[in-house]
Amino acid sequence: MIAKNTTSNKTIHPPIVPSLRPRSGLGLVVIGLGLMLAMNVGRAIAPPPSLAQIQPRSVELQRRTDDTYETFLRRAEAVARAAVQRQFDSNPLSTTATTTIYGKNNGFIAPLLRLHVTRRDWVNLPDPQQWATYFPMTKQLLGFDPEADTPPSP
Repeated sequence: MIAKNTTSNKTIHPPIVPSLRPRSGLGLVVIGLGLMLAMNVGRAIAPPPSLAQIQPRSVELQRRTDDTYETFLRRAEAVARAAVQRQFDSNPLSTTATTTIYGKNNGFIAPLLRLHVTRRDWVNLPDPQQWATYFPMTKQLLGFDPEADTPPSP
């Protein structure tokens, strides 16, 4: 369609655009598949960011009747070691693992330790004592007897 501009006596031509309409139905399907493939190539190469995020875990550990605070803490370290290893094993793309172990005693709950470690550090030294943060007030908060854990004086 050609229009005439009345103010300047110039002819206005519509833009020339080639038709994108395929000649057959098969061409339309091929174009659609090509667009879908092009849009999803980046997703296939790079994992979604949620896979590489830190997923902190927490575990509650019940005190046994024969546990001293030290044996309770050693059990907490063993549970933390297993939890961190499980986090790294279940998600090979995660770079960091975090777990918090809570102690339970007589209805009280308090954090015993928090283990936060990178995969590289864990592979080099899978020792929870090296990477754990301990909470010193937990012994009193959980009601462990301070005199029961100290050796008797001579």
